[in-house]
Amino acid sequence: MTTDQDWRKRDEELSKVPPRNARSDDWPPGIRGISLEELDALGVDAAGTLYWHGKSVAIRRIELRNAELALAALATAATVVQALVALFPKLPTWLGAM
Repeated sequence: MTTDQDWRKRDEELSKVPPRNARSDDWPPGIRGISLEELDALGVDAAGTLYWHGKSVAIRRIELRNAELALAALATAATVVQALVALFPKLPTWLGAM
């Protein structure tokens, strides 16, 4: 049996998770909204974690592997070198002002 205290606690929990409007225009083809009959299977907690039938919906994480990390480091180093080369003509005047 549900008491008034249970309802107040539930209302307090729900007030911490405000609803957001869907922007289905941005969805890829083949994706549809949840029907009214399916809504009771969908849930969200205060942290924004999505649940379907009480189970957390898995979110894919993108992680870089060794070769990708090496390429990212190389691109970063090249960018820094390019910035130094572009600034090099001004470097003597900056050092002279010190």
